[in-house]
Amino acid sequence: MPHLLCIEDDPDTCELLVEVLTAEGFTVSTVVSGEAGLSALGTRPDLVLCDIDLPDVSGFEILAKIRSDELLPIGVPFIFLTAYSQRTHQLQARQLGCDDYVMKPIDFE
Repeated sequence: MPHLLCIEDDPDTCELLVEVLTAEGFTVSTVVSGEAGLSALGTRPDLVLCDIDLPDVSGFEILAKIRSDELLPIGVPFIFLTAYSQRTHQLQARQLGCDDYVMKPIDFE
């Protein structure tokens, strides 16, 4: 069963993601801060979903550290899940090496 790591500080978003993704057959781990997310990478997730606006370390900083320190194998997708819709944020995310950029609110249909 694929393991997803969700780095998201909003409890409602976390709850919804866990509910939907678990129903689809994934194992989902959630953490509510960037530092906890970096620590949770040791669980070797198959995919990382990450908010940009986190209370301690931004999603951009997390992704930069993952890529520079090779904290995840290159084939593990990193997807931003964020309310930031500005093109500059999307470009920054792509430059850092994110695999996709999904804007909230999420439409699971």
